[in-house]
Amino acid sequence: METSEKTNNQTHEAGQSLFPTAVSEEKLDEARRKSTFSGFIKHLQATREIQLQRSDFQPGSIIVQSKAAEHDIKGKEAVEKSEFEKAVVCFSKAIVLRPELVQLHVSQGEAYIQLCDFESAAECYKRACFLEPGAYNARLAFIYNQLGQYLFDGGLFLEALQAFRNVAELKPDDRTYRTRSLACLTAAGRHADCLNELNGLITESPTAELYVFRARVHKVMNQVTKLQGGPQPKGSTLRVYRFYSVVTFCFRFIGHLNTAQ
Repeated sequence: METSEKTNNQTHEAGQSLFPTAVSEEKLDEARRKSTFSGFIKHLQATREIQLQRSDFQPGSIIVQSKAAEHDIKGKEAVEKSEFEKAVVCFSKAIVLRPELVQLHVSQGEAYIQLCDFESAAECYKRACFLEPGAYNARLAFIYNQLGQYLFDGGLFLEALQAFRNVAELKPDDRTYRTRSLACLTAAGRHADCLNELNGLITESPTAELYVFRARVHKVMNQVTKLQGGPQPKGSTLRVYRFYSVVTFCFRFIGHLNTAQ
């Protein structure tokens, strides 16, 4: 009997966890942060299937529309009060009900930008671009650029590289971001990869800046090689020298590009 009661209790608890009657804002926010773009696509497809099967859950449903609009209004009010974290949660609730509304993803993305959470903002605008292809490419490129700068400043060069490459895909005619990718490769110590891409850029359209960049990369590589062959009293000497010599140059180079723009 005791075993049976324990089983019933466990089943009851499992049922409560599977079918909760309410979700706290903290749990909703945590679930949002763990969500991915592929997860959004699956959620959107599932919502559309429900809409086809249930007449009371159609996009035109008064209940669904009014509830989503309520969360949207609360989110906008939170933005006006500079309560951006609250705004993110409100927009998340609205998106759960109406994932097909582009403006909800845009509003959430803008709230994330105010929080300097560029990675999450990019995810929001990726969803917006999926729903309206090409409509928000410029804004998404801006966000990726900000993310790349932030990661580069933090020494996360390979992560910054991916961000700048994302910008380059959105703006294929702007070589600035391809050049920033080269700076990331150099700062990360991937000099050979940097030179390969740099030579390709120079072949396509040579400029004085690219030649100067290539000369600097060769100079850094030679300095690192000499240091590797010389006496090293401390194990961290090479790593520290390599880091500061390359990063100093890259910061100056990207600063030059920003000034030129």
